[in-house]
Amino acid sequence: MAARIATELNAAHSAKIELVGYVPEHLPPGASLDLAFASLVKIPGRHDFSIAEPLQMWTDLLLSGVAPQDVRLICLGGGDISALEVALAWTLGARSSILADGSAVAGRLAHLLENAADLPRNTVLLPDDPATWAGLLRFEIPIDPKQWETPGRMVHEAYLDMMRQNASQSNLLPWSHLSEGFKHSNRHQAACAVEILKRCGFRVEPVSPPADQISLPEFTAKEIETMAEQEHGRWNVERFNQGWRCGNTKVETQKISPYLFAWKELPDKIKAYDREAVSAGPPFSPRRDGKLCVNKFQTYKVASASLR
Repeated sequence: MAARIATELNAAHSAKIELVGYVPEHLPPGASLDLAFASLVKIPGRHDFSIAEPLQMWTDLLLSGVAPQDVRLICLGGGDISALEVALAWTLGARSSILADGSAVAGRLAHLLENAADLPRNTVLLPDDPATWAGLLRFEIPIDPKQWETPGRMVHEAYLDMMRQNASQSNLLPWSHLSEGFKHSNRHQAACAVEILKRCGFRVEPVSPPADQISLPEFTAKEIETMAEQEHGRWNVERFNQGWRCGNTKVETQKISPYLFAWKELPDKIKAYDREAVSAGPPFSPRRDGKLCVNKFQTYKVASASLR
């Protein structure tokens, strides 16, 4: 799959990807080489795949001056070798994301995470959900707390208005009493709003008209649904990166949530929160005539893109 994607992106000139494969010197019966790989590193004397290939890969990366924290390991299924490779990446400090597909490696990691309360959270088990995996690649952006303090607070205030209840839960407290983890989540939502608009076919540009001169119609139902799914994928990744994990009931002290699942598995009541989050206003609202979009601290122009 990696070879196919890299070949397509290179052919379309939308990326420049060089694939390097690690294989035993003598391939086992039935195995063949993929011609898309620009270079192959053969492990001398080996007649089958083993942990020797990942070990050689990491040796080459480290000798090349690549820092482990700059490496992203994505694991889509696998057994013993994959499990050892994930453990190796975890130990070295690389970031790893594993597909929760019921495979042996996913099961082992789930058990490890269950008992790894004090270990570094640089490894996450992600649901089989396109929006979440897109969020993994699109929404892991550094957030400047000062830059996103105001829009983050606006996102939180909009959420409080949406809930329409007294703040009895810790994530429903006023901004000044909110934990840093929940503040970060609101800032992150605001910071990624532009990217979600772009992924749904819009272009966002700053403009100068006064905000009070712009009327704000709503997105179409289809656009809201698409952006809500993207927002939930972003939220999944942001929560997993903060050390949260799936569970039947929410236990904040243990960072357990019953909503860290694929969009298709969420109850409609929970989906409604994401739909309202992307359509309520903060940080963006569109208009059809002129495609203008207002943020209470900035004004943006949203134009149709060729993707739509």
